[in-house]
Amino acid sequence: NGGKMQYSDGIVWQDLISSPTKAVVVANLQAANFAVKIPYQVSTGIAGWTEISDPTANFTPGTGVFTAPRTGVYLVSFTYDFVRIPIVSGYFSETRYVVNGNSTVKKCVKSFSNISKQAQVAGSCVAGVQLNKGDTLQPYIYQSVYNGNLSLRTDLTSASNDYGFLF
Repeated sequence: NGGKMQYSDGIVWQDLISSPTKAVVVANLQAANFAVKIPYQVSTGIAGWTEISDPTANFTPGTGVFTAPRTGVYLVSFTYDFVRIPIVSGYFSETRYVVNGNSTVKKCVKSFSNISKQAQVAGSCVAGVQLNKGDTLQPYIYQSVYNGNLSLRTDLTSASNDYGFLF
């Protein structure tokens, strides 16, 4: 599991190298456009992923929850893209990384200053997150951009670039 093992020839201790399989998850949301909605001013966990790669099997695509296989710092990257809407001054969207279902450990805010202009609301958040073995992590989105359910930009076609997400 990445720990240090040694052996001795009776005189000198020698290190045995251990290279554990890295926990690298790549996933996106393959859904019909307007199918994934983020409510107004509600922190919403992103679920229903399509898994592209998960060599350690520590990600549950249906819930969007990653479970740390060992203690360490994990580099997490998450991008999202909402459908095009008018932007109101002072509103924002926010990525939140939530550990163990209740502790927000990182926030990335995307704020807007233009009044009533059509724009593509999108964001990205890259962070190093300290996790203990067995901790869970899930990306959340909070939006105060549209007073209603704001749809994420998604697509069902595997060749499409409209997923807007990587985790």
